Amino acid sequence: MFSMVTSSRLGLIALMGLLFAPMSQADTTEEFPLLGLGAKYGIDDFSDGHDIENQAVYANLGTPWDWQVSDNIRMDTEVQSTLGRYKVDEDYFGYLMFGVDLRFQYADFPVVVKLGTAPTYLFDDESEEFDAGGPLHMTTHLTVLANPVKWLDIGVTYQHTSNAGTNKENPGIDVLSLDVSYRF
Repeated sequence: MFSMVTSSRLGLIALMGLLFAPMSQADTTEEFPLLGLGAKYGIDDFSDGHDIENQAVYANLGTPWDWQVSDNIRMDTEVQSTLGRYKVDEDYFGYLMFGVDLRFQYADFPVVVKLGTAPTYLFDDESEEFDAGGPLHMTTHLTVLANPVKWLDIGVTYQHTSNAGTNKENPGIDVLSLDVSYRF
């Protein structure tokens, strides 16, 4: 299970990498262009006794920040805005996320690894069978995307949503999703 402590450590490592990596000359003429639109569908990790599904659509916006970490490793940032819903057993929990993704790519290899975190608002967080632990959560995700053609990303996302212990109930929601996006 991808615990909140582990995700916090990964976030700290990524932040340290950002601070100490040399910044490249990024084109800042378009600071927040729309980079892509995507959708994902996933299921839970089968560890908590609940049947969970995730359905979401999202938009990626570019930022002017990118880093050439080494001769072959490039890291950049994107802002991701997501509207989705979790289906837990027979109940639906809509959510809205807005956060930052770090994208890592090795040379021109057509695979990208993304690590992201986002504040998440659950529109409805409790049913008779499941209590998500309040409306405010943090979502962390790890995504591996293949880029078979210039305009298409296909991959897998592991996503963890949790209230980080801010409420007495904190079951967390873990899903593994198929991720498809169109890149402009």
